[in-house]
Amino acid sequence: MDILILSGSIRSTQNNLDKIKKLSDRTSNIEEYAALCKEDVKQGATYCNSDILVGAALLAIRLQGGNSLGFSLANLFSKSENMTDDKDGKYISDNIAVDSIELQSLLTKIDECVGIVLVTPVYFGDRSSVANKLIQLAGKYGFLKNKVFGAATVGAKRNGGQETAALYCLFEALSYKALIVGNGPPTSQYGGTAIGGHRGTVANDEWGLTTTFGVASRVSQVGMMCKSTHTSSKTKTVRILILVTIDDSNRTLLKTVEQYISKLQSESPGTEFKVVDAIKLKIYRCIGCKHCPGSGIISNSQTLSTNNHASCIIKNKDDDMHLIQKELIQADGILIAGLNIQNAIDINYRYQVLIERTRYIRRDNFELSNKLISSFTLHEVGAMVNQLHHVKTVTAYIRHNVVMCSPVEIYTHNGQVLLEGDNAFRQFIRWASILKDGRKNIELKPPEYVTSGIGGYE
Repeated sequence: MDILILSGSIRSTQNNLDKIKKLSDRTSNIEEYAALCKEDVKQGATYCNSDILVGAALLAIRLQGGNSLGFSLANLFSKSENMTDDKDGKYISDNIAVDSIELQSLLTKIDECVGIVLVTPVYFGDRSSVANKLIQLAGKYGFLKNKVFGAATVGAKRNGGQETAALYCLFEALSYKALIVGNGPPTSQYGGTAIGGHRGTVANDEWGLTTTFGVASRVSQVGMMCKSTHTSSKTKTVRILILVTIDDSNRTLLKTVEQYISKLQSESPGTEFKVVDAIKLKIYRCIGCKHCPGSGIISNSQTLSTNNHASCIIKNKDDDMHLIQKELIQADGILIAGLNIQNAIDINYRYQVLIERTRYIRRDNFELSNKLISSFTLHEVGAMVNQLHHVKTVTAYIRHNVVMCSPVEIYTHNGQVLLEGDNAFRQFIRWASILKDGRKNIELKPPEYVTSGIGGYE
């Protein structure tokens, strides 16, 4: 089994998921699948909206050439939340009571799969209690570690909390050492986002079904990349780029980055580290033009890709964005480095202008596709100046159709390091190497950026 699709609705039943799979197996595209679902609902089928999204994910996995299975989490957990008492008469709240047979079945299936898609209805911008229980179990059993993870959500209205619910799932999966992906081209957002109120109404939302299809496709593709490296020869060199985007006048972050590189270089002889100090570079602001990306290619013979890369319409000779673009293209793994400090006055902030300018890189058919990206953050305990650096990195760069892993985070107090981030750094290097091999081993159709939405902007 390759990919496990989990339905997180309390209305879900395994019987309906089995019927949905048979329905999905009869189709070759979302339009056909939606039509069959709508016809079944008219005939009295009791599919819940999450189960219908599971079918869209199952279709995607099959068309990718993988194996998949839908699993109803409602079978796993009790329908009520009750405090229980132990043998000593003490109360234990929320003990995640589960059906032991169903739990063992789930754990076996998870152990066999390379990726997981969690489908959940939206409640007040968050996932269902059933989906939340699954995340709690992941914390207890550690079964998300080294899995590729994506999320799909369904709410009663457009902009009804689907994106926040998906992001909560993604961030917690990261905390349990999963790799996360979005829904891929043409939109490359946070995951599947669908509209559905009463049972079966999500079948009318082909856009929502399509984004769910997309996230399952991404989980499958990245899963194949990771799996392919088990039988291939390992790459000799992996290039790690650390992009310093926020620092203070003493260059505290830059010095810390250099210190960590010095420490890890001796134990990672096949790793090439490159630090790009955006604080010292001149970056013009994005002008929001309709010509993005600009005509022409970057004139740099050192570009590792065999394809030409588009440029930005901004052609000022002292604009350094083309240098950053070259390093991004050459890198196998990219850490976006930022500083969270107490002193708001003593901070140099290049992050936002830089992320704005990467717009043309994204529009150039997602030229960072399937690279590994995460954040590197140096925190002062109690600091509030840039405490969301990791969150911003995930929400921004996942739109570049990349793969993301756990952040590298370092905590200090009064100049003393309280929490090291070197183990997370080592894992980042490991995953960058695996994905580099995977990109060579798995032939994927080049992604295509297509402008979509409303407002007339092209």
